[in-house]
Amino acid sequence: SRPVSVGLISTGDEVVPPDVVPLAHQIRASHPLTLRTLLQSQRAMSWRHEHVGDTSEALRMAINGMLTKVDVLLLTGGVSMGRWDLVPGALVDCGVEPVFHRVAQKPGKPLWFGRQGHRSVFALPGNPQSALCCARRYVCPALDTYAGAVPRGIFPVVLADAVRPLPSFARFVPVRLEEGTLTVASTSNSGHVQGLSGTCGFVECPRGEEEIPAGTPIPFYTWS
Repeated sequence: SRPVSVGLISTGDEVVPPDVVPLAHQIRASHPLTLRTLLQSQRAMSWRHEHVGDTSEALRMAINGMLTKVDVLLLTGGVSMGRWDLVPGALVDCGVEPVFHRVAQKPGKPLWFGRQGHRSVFALPGNPQSALCCARRYVCPALDTYAGAVPRGIFPVVLADAVRPLPSFARFVPVRLEEGTLTVASTSNSGHVQGLSGTCGFVECPRGEEEIPAGTPIPFYTWS
């Protein structure tokens, strides 16, 4: 089958290239590299990327241009409920039909999904860990479907550690493989991409009140 064409529009006036030393109000751009690496490890694809600032006009121009060139469009940032979260409105202005906005999960609650014709549009949260988990959980199966393949199944793993669920949200918990044993990774908050260094994927912990004991099978998503 032909490679799936994927486009990424990263957003944010505060985002600078990785080789630039950021000022106090700026952050380095991690999404173009990390998302491309993740998705290319899963399936053959072509890739486009464009960065735009926080204006509705710039977003609409970038979205309209990218939608003519790709099967799957990704956006990062600007998808929550703040003053500068302009992405959902810009997508609707460009004729993308909303399917859902916000999922009961952490990290990655602000996830937005819509469609325009045969194209799928995923607006991912700006926090790096949130964006990567949502891409692996939702975008990778979509790429399988576009390529004409059956989306890969989810297989359970057994952890050496107990996992604490959240009462109202599914929880994505990064894990490490050490000497043949999967253990829960001690990661920082979802804004720090380096917190995933050394992890091999994440488990999906369903919502609940009771701790999940070590040795309980739990769904696992590998990074590659």
